[in-house]
Amino acid sequence: MTQANRREFVTSLAALPVALVDTGRTMQTSILPELLQKSAIELSQAISSKAVSCREVMATYLDHIERINPKVNAIVSLQDRDGLLQNAQERDAQLSRGEYLGWMHGFPHAIKDLSSTKGIRTTRGSPLVDGIPTEDSILAERIKSRGAILIGKTNTPEFGLGSQTYNSVFGTTLNAYDQSRTSGGSSGGAAVSLALRMLPVADGSDMMGSLRNPGAFNNVFGFRPSFGRVPAKGDELYLDQLGYWGAMGRSVSDLAMLMSTIAGPDPRDPLSIEQDPRMFEQPLHGDVRGKRLGWLGDLGGHFASGGSRQRGVVAGTMQPPVGAEPGLAGQPDHHPAPVLGPQPRRLLPPAGVLISGGPMGSGRGGVVRAGPHRGRPGALLRPIPA
Repeated sequence: MTQANRREFVTSLAALPVALVDTGRTMQTSILPELLQKSAIELSQAISSKAVSCREVMATYLDHIERINPKVNAIVSLQDRDGLLQNAQERDAQLSRGEYLGWMHGFPHAIKDLSSTKGIRTTRGSPLVDGIPTEDSILAERIKSRGAILIGKTNTPEFGLGSQTYNSVFGTTLNAYDQSRTSGGSSGGAAVSLALRMLPVADGSDMMGSLRNPGAFNNVFGFRPSFGRVPAKGDELYLDQLGYWGAMGRSVSDLAMLMSTIAGPDPRDPLSIEQDPRMFEQPLHGDVRGKRLGWLGDLGGHFASGGSRQRGVVAGTMQPPVGAEPGLAGQPDHHPAPVLGPQPRRLLPPAGVLISGGPMGSGRGGVVRAGPHRGRPGALLRPIPA
């Protein structure tokens, strides 16, 4: 079978139920609901055109979260279902009155648990600051102002410190592809929620890889923007210069749209960048001839690289996350299906498309990389029961 035919074969499986094998047992998983297969932009268009109701979107996502989230512990402080459905109905009523709030109108969204959310428990991963804020962060304000409905928070290590996602309040968030391995961090809850299609898009923060390494570990995009691009209010202006809020998506287009929402100046943050965030809404297509790209390679042997992965070939195959089908959630929305081969199935992200931190657990950032941690050549995947 040629490489092209292998890709076609894997892609064709997206239309069929698949059998997941776990410790000798075979389990059938149904095809993901159509709403969960949509990109965030497609979902936005469906809602704004009234092809689907906000209530139907919310119910579909909550059903999926109820089935999947207990197995990975990505979304925490989940709000009451009846209240969320009522909020979704209110969004439908707003549409009927011509009150469209923005591209996230009716979206279910969970904000990383380092950011304050009015009326929703915020812990920062620590029992020391566990409480219910009386006001929103700038990030939460902006996401809500575009029509999103906050359904809860995404898990994070204590105070966001660490390239993993564990805390004593909610416990550990597990990797979307292999639940015996780390989700990365500190935006692990966000990345896993996104990879498993429990959220259309996700936000996160990054000081030393906290958007990038969980993005790579869970095969989604994590974008650490420039300092001041996404404003944050607070009494401390200097320590916050090390960590920035950013966006995550299953495609660059979805990620850019979330950046158009959360970026832009704010008088409460005197160091925020004075540029119009609508620049992120501009078309991504363009002529790249003459552009220069910075590439660190393996930084003198300090990062995993080499072989077929550097040339853009996926060695081995990548299983979809639990509850998903190949070609739907097994890779970013833009990426072709992985290549089948005789090798054991390994967790190897497509080369050259994921922005991550340094080697697993190092917390180093700023490097485009793909492939497993050096010295640990990938893990056999063990899908968990759906």
